[in-house]
Amino acid sequence: MNKEKLMERSRFIAVLSRYFNDYLPSRRSEKTLIHYRVVMAKFLRHIAERSSRRLDELSFEDITRDSVEGFIMMLQEDEKLSASTCNN
Repeated sequence: MNKEKLMERSRFIAVLSRYFNDYLPSRRSEKTLIHYRVVMAKFLRHIAERSSRRLDELSFEDITRDSVEGFIMMLQEDEKLSASTCNN
């Protein structure tokens, strides 16, 4: 793997970490923060499973319109969530 790809993955992890540890806690309740973390973990696992990769191999490039739409469809089909629940 090239150095650029490794740096992109490190940046991805750093940005997610800062978002959940620095930005959100002052803006959302603890309950909301926990929910966001659970949903993000599900989303990243969904992407990893669909791409046959490990979580630590994901980067910003993996978050696409198709990956988001696929995740929402999975939530609606597998978890029986309504469209309005998935879009909020």
